[in-house]
Amino acid sequence: DLTVLLGDEIDSARIAAAKSIAGAGSEAVAAVPRLIELLSDKNYSVRAAAALALGGVGAEAKQALPALKLALKDPETQDAAKAAIARIKQ
Repeated sequence: DLTVLLGDEIDSARIAAAKSIAGAGSEAVAAVPRLIELLSDKNYSVRAAAALALGGVGAEAKQALPALKLALKDPETQDAAKAAIARIKQ
């Protein structure tokens, strides 16, 4: 289960899981709460991957918009957050 890997202690495992979820689109709705948590991860690559994954989920990830708007303030993830917000609002 990719959602379980989102909680892995290894950064690259969390990144890979988020990227896989991004490709699953709206079928990955169950992962949205965990992806929102990862927007606060210590690793900027994990934060960016989580934002992109939320964008990949699309409109079904609307509950992530407040957290993504906060992520716009993070210079390391603002581009990913901006792209995710645009995809969710489509």
